[in-house]
Amino acid sequence: MKTTLSIICSAAVLAALPVQANLLNNGNFNSGDTTGWWTYVPDPVNSSITVANNAGISYDGSPYLYIYARSPSGTPIIGQDPTVAAGSQYQVSLMYRGANWGGAGVEIQYKDSGWATIGWEWSTLYQDLGYDTGWQSFTSPTWTAPANTAYVEIRPQGWGWSDTYIDNVSLSVIPEPGSAVLLALGALGLIVRRRLG
Repeated sequence: MKTTLSIICSAAVLAALPVQANLLNNGNFNSGDTTGWWTYVPDPVNSSITVANNAGISYDGSPYLYIYARSPSGTPIIGQDPTVAAGSQYQVSLMYRGANWGGAGVEIQYKDSGWATIGWEWSTLYQDLGYDTGWQSFTSPTWTAPANTAYVEIRPQGWGWSDTYIDNVSLSVIPEPGSAVLLALGALGLIVRRRLG
């Protein structure tokens, strides 16, 4: 009875826990640079994208991304393009801190196998506040990659007169409930086989 209860509880826990993996490279910027990311800075005189590690600003004592913007005509953007299958559900999460009178947000562009944009999502992190937000946690809604998606391009960005700090960026695919159940049943089968064998 005790063994059966243990197996049932293990299977229930496995089924309840979504298995997620961060599809981004260097999402925590602990490399000390923008390795794994591409950057776009249209007005380098008035804006920049750098990785810094100021102890007075750092979220967790490690390097973070700093998006500096002082231009109404140029929005600095950093991005990655992980492979995500059409129909996949996923979420973006990150830590951010913003200051001054501009703003920052996270754009998603869906790309097909020929790199044409076939859709997009947007979430504003902060805008026109005029004060330091302190570190804030952001998790996007659950989004679904449309038909013909081959890549999901994540594009954190800042604009206007802003200082934006970003850390621990994650793009995670959420398995369908059926996948979690199959995972739990597989684990259950291994446990039963071990007990009987």
